Amino acid sequence: MIVVVVINCFFLGLEGNYFSQAVKENLEITNTFFNVIYILEFFVKIVGLGAVEYFTDFDNYLDLIVTGFSILDFVVLSNKTYKEINDCKKYII
Repeated sequence: MIVVVVINCFFLGLEGNYFSQAVKENLEITNTFFNVIYILEFFVKIVGLGAVEYFTDFDNYLDLIVTGFSILDFVVLSNKTYKEINDCKKYII
């Protein structure tokens, strides 16, 4: 799983305003792909370990929080209004 995280970090590092719209769309697709992997990992761990054992390990809490925020980010980014606001931020910063 560490390899998946490293590859995901590479793609996250590529995000920026330096690329064409097609490249940005491909980066969004890879972000969605990695989110699906993390969500699947969460469900496999819950089923494999059981809820009680899953929540006894602090690392699993961290995974759950990060996965939750990635889901939240995905839901918010799918909102067109947020995308327009986010595009405006690049001119402010």
